Amino acid sequence: MEAKDIFEANSRSIRELLCERGLGLYIPPYQRNYSWKKDDVMKLMNDILHGLNKLLTSKDSFTFLGTIITIHDTNNVTVHPYVKQHLPGKILAIIDGQQRLTTLLMLCIALHNRITILHHVFKKNERNFVNSPGLFTWLNDLSLDALRDLKEAFIEEKSSGQKIYYPRMIRAFKDQWSIDQDKAQYNSPFAHLTNMYSEQFNSEKEFKISLRSSPEEGEKELLDRYNQIVKHLKEINNLNQDLDDEYECIPNLDKVIARPEYQEALLNYEFPDYVLQGLRNDSIAEKARHNYINLLNVVLLCKYIFNRVALTVVRGRDEDYAFTIFESLNTTGSPLTAFETFKPRVVSAEKLEKYGQSDAKKLVDDISEYFSQGNNDHQQKTTRDTIVSFALAETGKKLTTRLPDQRAYLRLEYDQYKEKTDRNLFLTHLKDTAKFLQYCWNDDDPKLPPETAKILSDEARLCLSFLCTLNHTVTIAPLVRYYSTANSNCNDEQGWKNFEIALKAITAFSVLWRASHSSTGNIDQEYRLLMQGDGDFLGVARSQQQEAPSPDTLKSYLHARLLNKFSDQTDLKEKWADRAKQYVLYTTQKHLAKFLLLAGHHDTDADSSAPGLVKKARRGSSPQLTYERWEDDISATIEHIAPQEQNPEWPQVFYSDDMLLNCLGNLVLLPQNVNSATGKKNWETKKAIYAAFAAKDIDEAKRILNNAGINVSVTLEALNAAANHIPQLESLVLVPDWTQDIVNIRAKRLLENSWDVIYPWLNS
Repeated sequence: MEAKDIFEANSRSIRELLCERGLGLYIPPYQRNYSWKKDDVMKLMNDILHGLNKLLTSKDSFTFLGTIITIHDTNNVTVHPYVKQHLPGKILAIIDGQQRLTTLLMLCIALHNRITILHHVFKKNERNFVNSPGLFTWLNDLSLDALRDLKEAFIEEKSSGQKIYYPRMIRAFKDQWSIDQDKAQYNSPFAHLTNMYSEQFNSEKEFKISLRSSPEEGEKELLDRYNQIVKHLKEINNLNQDLDDEYECIPNLDKVIARPEYQEALLNYEFPDYVLQGLRNDSIAEKARHNYINLLNVVLLCKYIFNRVALTVVRGRDEDYAFTIFESLNTTGSPLTAFETFKPRVVSAEKLEKYGQSDAKKLVDDISEYFSQGNNDHQQKTTRDTIVSFALAETGKKLTTRLPDQRAYLRLEYDQYKEKTDRNLFLTHLKDTAKFLQYCWNDDDPKLPPETAKILSDEARLCLSFLCTLNHTVTIAPLVRYYSTANSNCNDEQGWKNFEIALKAITAFSVLWRASHSSTGNIDQEYRLLMQGDGDFLGVARSQQQEAPSPDTLKSYLHARLLNKFSDQTDLKEKWADRAKQYVLYTTQKHLAKFLLLAGHHDTDADSSAPGLVKKARRGSSPQLTYERWEDDISATIEHIAPQEQNPEWPQVFYSDDMLLNCLGNLVLLPQNVNSATGKKNWETKKAIYAAFAAKDIDEAKRILNNAGINVSVTLEALNAAANHIPQLESLVLVPDWTQDIVNIRAKRLLENSWDVIYPWLNS
């Protein structure tokens, strides 16, 4: 296969592109509605008029309107519905460029109507040209030629049938070409506009069209732009009209008469002498002359558009190649997402006439609701990321964010299901992925969908917020499997319980794994093995088993994978803590460090026998590993106890060993304003502030600060916000000197405490 077999690109004038006999332009169903704004249309018009004016000084002037991407649909794959025997001989499906093509075709309709009106007036004034019959005949013939070209651009005329006028361009699902009255359908906004105009081609009145009683989506926008074009054509050709400097006008006729090169560039010949003579003298009545010049101007504009306005037409072999080309060429537009191009597949499978009332439509609408939020860039990213997570949850596949890959994945996976029930399960799983991301994957306030009338436990909300803050997106796939099962029956208490068990197990595995590895430790591959299956373990992906495995099965697998990394599994907690002490660093795993600081102090109290350390206390005595503590201002920042910036008042060993400076033992959680106030202070001053913050009441805190000579206002706001004392600060106050030894011992104690809190989520 050669490149030319995949696609070809050719420059085409508007005449070559739109007036090809037997050509039908087809907008596939996944294409968005017409959406050009006033400025978009004005720019296109100005570009054309600029080229027309430039022709006065440069015979090589052309207007290039960019690239359109099409496929020559020889097998009518994109066409639906259709009457096979009534189809145009050649159908080009428009992959990119429908906005420009629609605007150009509306311009052709508006020009046709404008020339028709002016031509009727011109013919009525024929008696004014009795002394210059050639002048009349010449413009009459030019006008008829222009009308014929324009008509051929937006209409394909059939030789027989009840409906002999085919709109040149129609839209899938909305329209159908046919010569039979009862089969022809032109319901999309543009096809309707063209069809209505074709019924009054030769009317002397200006064509006007209003919104239908039940307008199609995008119809108002399209009609607004059509009326804008009509209005602008009048303005640029009004001999007495002064437009803003930013707008181009049709060239002054005196300049046109003076430049034979301009005339030849548009007509392939110079104006005849009798025309030049007739235009220069005053033998014609002023009103007739005015009409003559108006008509000639618009006809010359039409000639320029058809012969010197061009586009590059790229034809791909099929949709996949066409979209690949589009993605490569597109620099300013907004490509269709993989889901937008997938929706027609669903409509086709359901059958168009049944789709409106189908369960599939409800599922597609639910998915679309999530994907349509935010601006276009946000929609693009949301769709790409969702499909990546869905592919892993559905089949265990590592899918890229590339548009062609995602399009192919959705199409191939969906098409393998022949039964409606199976297809809807596929869509349901995609919908649940979108809903999970919409509601649960939200570090601001993770929660279940409101229709479930359930609220996640505090620990579950904490886990979701942590994973989301960590941007640990690979965990979305296994979580969606349990979420989807629970969400299928909102009243299934056990389903939601299983979801929460799975969520905590996945969080525990991620924390314990990442804490004992440098960086991520290739954890993404571990989750892919979980989804795909590994040895005797049947994967969690839906293609592996319709129902998600029990939470106990999930926990057993994850537990085994974690233990597999320790050759000697005796004293596992101690070995894990020794490894984690090296890897949980502020500089590389900041969010993980915060999580473990909370876990390490969860239900603890100061250990009076070991200054600087904490010990286990009664359950519920001092809950720290909670969603509230994760989110509140008290834990807003991580402070380095020995400051990050080198300070001569601190042991210099901290500044010769980055690992020591940034390890868990040298870190503490503090409100932002207290962190700022203590940052560079010496140890004695920091201890006083810590003591005040750990005090059980405000008066005691003020007394501590005053005794240390510290301005109370610095920490008063944070102190007032602290409803409970924080034992990790209380334990630090007991340390006489901050040393390397206390940092190492404290780090290990915190990690061992964290293990005791988190490990049961994975092995209980």
